[in-house]
Amino acid sequence: MKHFPIPNVCVFGPESVFKNHSCLFTYIHFIFYQIEKSSAHIESKYSSGLATTSPTYCRDTCAKGDFYYVAITVSVATPGTYLFSSKSDIDTYGYIYMNSFDPSKPHQNLLQENNDSGEKKQFKLKVHLKSGPKYILVTTTSSPNVTGSFSIIASGPTSVSFPRTTIPSTTKKTKTTTPKTTRRTSKYSNYLTVFD
Repeated sequence: MKHFPIPNVCVFGPESVFKNHSCLFTYIHFIFYQIEKSSAHIESKYSSGLATTSPTYCRDTCAKGDFYYVAITVSVATPGTYLFSSKSDIDTYGYIYMNSFDPSKPHQNLLQENNDSGEKKQFKLKVHLKSGPKYILVTTTSSPNVTGSFSIIASGPTSVSFPRTTIPSTTKKTKTTTPKTTRRTSKYSNYLTVFD
């Protein structure tokens, strides 16, 4: 779109409206520029992954197993509506919390959750954020014990910062050991010597 400078003085009246086309065009252009500017979205990106060393929690019920997760602090400088979308080869599940996230109480402080509103089994969260509170975006999976890399694309009226949050796991990993059975072999000779 071509930008024209806005004149200092524009006189509109019954005869001057059609005679001063550049003034009228500049005024209309200024209105569209303001609309375009107010609806612009800035994208921010965060990349990470879920691994067997990631913290785990019971996303729904512990009967389903452990879900690896990454908790990401989200902060914005400008209040407004923000969109968080995941991109991954794994089936991601997203949650956004206000103020804090406690993995032992996954529904406390929950603002929104989403599983498959995005493309290819990805989550998409559309949420209004304020500039003061701390938000936590939790990225996990639909199925338990799934690992893989992912990216989060956030768009909104301003950039989003994503400092990582460390939250302890609520489930303990225990290593089950099976007792070893020791095999002993003998070099005992199995023949008899016969004497006359």
